[in-house]
Amino acid sequence: MEDQKANYIHLIAEAKQDKFDLEQNYERFAREKYFMSRLDEDVFIIETKKIIKK
Repeated sequence: MEDQKANYIHLIAEAKQDKFDLEQNYERFAREKYFMSRLDEDVFIIETKKIIKK
């Protein structure tokens, strides 16, 4: 039960931060969160692989 509570507190904090970012600079929020761009821009997404050691 305490783990769930901590998880929800964390999720609420993230949602509040997203709301603040959206209100302050919606264009940056859209670019970083949803990979949106202007018509004259290119978006590059770089993914990294995690190596799991056994």
